[in-house]
Amino acid sequence: TLAWRAADDFGVRRLYMRVRPINPPRGLARADAVDTEIEAPAGDPREAEAESIVDLAAHPYAGMEVEARIVAEDALGQQGVSEPMRFKIPEKLFLQPLAQAAIEIRRHILTDRRAYRPARRERARFMQDPAGQRADTRIEVRDYERRPALRRAPEGIQRAARLIDALTMAPEDGYFRDMAVFLGLRLARSELDLAQEIEDTGIAADTLWRTALRAEYGGAADTRRALEEIQRQLAEALAQGAPPEKIRQLMEALRQATENYMQALVQEALRNGPPETAEDTEDQTSLSQRDIEEMMREVQRLAEQGRTAEAQQMLQQLSQILNNMDVRLAESQSGDGEGGGEQGQGEQNQRMQQSMDQLSRSMGEQRALNNDTQQQQGGRGQNEGGQGAAELAQRQGEIRRGLAEAQRMADEGGSAPNQSLREAGQAMRRAEEALRRGDLEGASAAQEAALESMREGADTLAAEMRERGREGQGERGEESGGARDPLGRAIGGADGEGDSVPSTSDPARAREIFDEIRRRAQDANRPEAEREYLRRLLDRFGES
Repeated sequence: TLAWRAADDFGVRRLYMRVRPINPPRGLARADAVDTEIEAPAGDPREAEAESIVDLAAHPYAGMEVEARIVAEDALGQQGVSEPMRFKIPEKLFLQPLAQAAIEIRRHILTDRRAYRPARRERARFMQDPAGQRADTRIEVRDYERRPALRRAPEGIQRAARLIDALTMAPEDGYFRDMAVFLGLRLARSELDLAQEIEDTGIAADTLWRTALRAEYGGAADTRRALEEIQRQLAEALAQGAPPEKIRQLMEALRQATENYMQALVQEALRNGPPETAEDTEDQTSLSQRDIEEMMREVQRLAEQGRTAEAQQMLQQLSQILNNMDVRLAESQSGDGEGGGEQGQGEQNQRMQQSMDQLSRSMGEQRALNNDTQQQQGGRGQNEGGQGAAELAQRQGEIRRGLAEAQRMADEGGSAPNQSLREAGQAMRRAEEALRRGDLEGASAAQEAALESMREGADTLAAEMRERGREGQGERGEESGGARDPLGRAIGGADGEGDSVPSTSDPARAREIFDEIRRRAQDANRPEAEREYLRRLLDRFGES
């Protein structure tokens, strides 16, 4: 956070922080200063004073002692420079080994900014006339240097390339569980090969930063960058006194980006599972999405009332909470003699979740097939649909078998007989037979009936999973001295704390399922029909 004050007769138009390292390493001895933009007040005021937050996590000189100056620029392009201030730019802490490796390789690139050695464009050789007709005749032969530009790079760049090669030598050994991290490293390696001058290597450094975020946060890295961008835009709009309509639009975008980011964190938590060892949570605070939504509403309310400074302060608090958010699943603990029963229940719940996954895939495939059937019906007509209809029939049979697999897993999970799913299977069989006859109109009607039955069956299955989660949460609440809701808060004020935010949380299975369904509803890679169904599913039981 930088506190600054500026004044100019022509008005302050731009502000940025100019940073250069103190006692730089040899590779940065002649490096240029790095400028970081600071939000300037709107309207080119003659006098301005504010506190600005500057994100220096990805700064090239992070971890170094630096000298920084605030540079102000007026409407005529004239500059004024502040007195220097010295401090150490903090480094972002990465915990995952691959993330640490990517950052270390990136550091080699950023701490050696010496110029590439000049390329020898061509060289000439002379030889005597082979015919020997004239002794003073020489033939000039020119050839061009074909050595890779990387061989002309300074040592830091070459070392970074060697480290990437060593790290990615054998990706098949299972070390790269997330292939996006492997591909990010190889992309950075290719960018180093393509670089012709030292300025070009900044592209590879940026790729390594994004790869490190992916290795550290998984799929949440992309949603986190989107969240940070919309936070920046909203902060800029508040500082410039943007109209209420724009603030509302940005707040809606912030809500969407926040939800996407939280769902990505939940997905990573579900993938990683409960922590292996218990950790002290005394200083940790558990927040619900409702708490975060309340903070966003407060930001919008303050902005609409013209209380810009308060809105900016609330937005900063919200940003800090979201940036430091960590989602972990509580691990169920039981006394002696109960482990076998809970393990069996856990296996049943897992089969039910697998059934839901397969059902979701089948619904997306069925919707896509129905769209293709209708498209072929409108484009070719019933009499000409025989050959294409045979291919559609084959796809319909595969979807029907997928539905049967979902039913089998639900049965293994202890689910009650689901009449709607049986009706969906029968409708799929009718659609398959109609397609084999070339009856596209009849097939389309049967496919729509199958989709409707699948929706009803999925509703029933989800309700059953939710009920199981409630029962499990109730049992844990009784064992812990009182019933608690899925966020760990006492029901009926058992803790005497009312609606206060608890210091610990005990997420129930129902909450895990709910969050997973919501994440899939936000996943743009899934079919739109499936996402539409999941959104309706959330509307039905999301408030319970």
